[in-house]
Amino acid sequence: MHVRHPLDRRGSAMAVVTFDPGHARFVIAGNLRFFLSTTDGHVFHLLRAACPHRGGPLHLGQLDADAGTIRCPWHDGEVSLRCLQRDAAPLVVRPGSATAVVPDPGGEPITVDGRLVLATRR
Repeated sequence: MHVRHPLDRRGSAMAVVTFDPGHARFVIAGNLRFFLSTTDGHVFHLLRAACPHRGGPLHLGQLDADAGTIRCPWHDGEVSLRCLQRDAAPLVVRPGSATAVVPDPGGEPITVDGRLVLATRR
């Protein structure tokens, strides 16, 4: 299903994808990569995997939950989780299922942990 993000003034199309959060931790939509992060094991966020400074792979970084940061493995800088959560993909998590809204990659496949998934489109 195509949806429009309410804050996106450009009218970019979005794709809705559902996956099992117990088995999948990574979503790729076109050239955008997201990783699933949890806070206290209860609150889930689907965060962009690219470091805002130099594009490093934050999903490989070291999480400091007490400080609320992830250390980028490329430049060793700390990135605030609060900053990353502002740009997180909208996500609803239920037992055994997570549904996210990600930018539509325009015909390119959406993958979850390396497996192609069919995003719901309209």
